[in-house]
Amino acid sequence: ANVEGHVAVNGVRQERSMISTRMCGFVPQFANLIPGITVEENCMAYCNYQMGAILGWRERRNHVKALLEALEIDHIRHQRIEKNNTGISGGQAKRVMTACHGMMRTSTKLLILDEPTTGLASTDALTLIQVLSKL
Repeated sequence: ANVEGHVAVNGVRQERSMISTRMCGFVPQFANLIPGITVEENCMAYCNYQMGAILGWRERRNHVKALLEALEIDHIRHQRIEKNNTGISGGQAKRVMTACHGMMRTSTKLLILDEPTTGLASTDALTLIQVLSKL
């Protein structure tokens, strides 16, 4: 399939050269987190993978801490994630996935979420949208 289109930011069409994977974060609709470890450990694993060559350990740790606070999931940082992202609520899992997949790079300016509220209870969907709108 051939897909065509353009990207506009705040209504202004962007040239392809202005859009890079370093400035864009993408959160898939269904993304698996690493089972058997905590929310914070999941985030650190993704941060080490994506930012290990750029940031030192202390900077990565501070970046993850700031993400957990910004996405209002710092209170579950020690909660263990089980298979199929259980152990935390659906809304919390979406916010953890947003941290891990979409916002781990410090240069993220554009966050693309694939159907972010699919499968969430209405209160979880509302919380997700409220948290994201503050960023």
